[in-house]
Amino acid sequence: MRRPSRALVAAAVLPVLALSACGGSTEPERESAPPTSSTATASTSTTTASASPSRPTSARGDRVVWAALGDSYASGTGTGRYDVDGPCMRGTRAYPELLAARDRGVDLTFLACAGATTDDVLTRQVPQVPRDADVVTISVGGNDAGFFGAVPLCLSEDQEKACLDRLATMRSTAPGTIGPALSTTYAAVARRAPRARIVAIDYPQPFSDGRACAAAQGVSAREAKALDRTVAAVNEVIERRAKAAGVTYVPTAERFRGHGVCARTPWVNGLTSEWTELYHPSAAGHRDGFGPLVAPHLRRS
Repeated sequence: MRRPSRALVAAAVLPVLALSACGGSTEPERESAPPTSSTATASTSTTTASASPSRPTSARGDRVVWAALGDSYASGTGTGRYDVDGPCMRGTRAYPELLAARDRGVDLTFLACAGATTDDVLTRQVPQVPRDADVVTISVGGNDAGFFGAVPLCLSEDQEKACLDRLATMRSTAPGTIGPALSTTYAAVARRAPRARIVAIDYPQPFSDGRACAAAQGVSAREAKALDRTVAAVNEVIERRAKAAGVTYVPTAERFRGHGVCARTPWVNGLTSEWTELYHPSAAGHRDGFGPLVAPHLRRS
């Protein structure tokens, strides 16, 4: 089957970015749109068996009350199944659903939604967090930074310089662009659920080793390295703001190393049949990447 040109790929990716976690929340149209029922309604998973004594307790007895907040990297975009909430691209292959199904006694409120910015988390997700939550996980900031707004440039023919320049600007402005918003978001979560352990999870680098390949659809090695460096810059801001707020920070780089787009066993999607899944963790990435990183935080330390 003939592979589409980079120009066709960029043309296809650009419109769907406005609808998915691939930068959609930074578009003016989305910011001005009223909340939909899918983004305003939580998905809840509950298991009935008792929890082990090592897990944190709440007013619900020995259950772990967990709220999963954030954008597409928490909702499950990239896993290929969106059977919990289609418009938000929440699915049962996402790590919150996987861990809640596996870990007895977890009472999950699944609020993450594709395209969410910090403002969306503040206005649409935080108000739905159970006040007796024991754990609140959050993955947000990438859409505020505008990372995926640069991706069409990197996929376009003869736009390497424009891609690299755009990513360099994002790296230099990330602290001012997303830093204050992250601090505000963490503080709002703490006020909403004062007993909760708040856990901030950062973003996997899409290539992780800077290599280019056919799955990258013509993204050059220089562009691949710049994309990774830009994600790392966003992650550094998340780390600083989380630690300053007393929030537990969970880095993903080491866990996902060797499993980027061009790896033999990739956990991050290259160009799949769904453009919205580009550079998002796959079902394997959620199961084997995010899952083992998050699971320890659902128990007492």
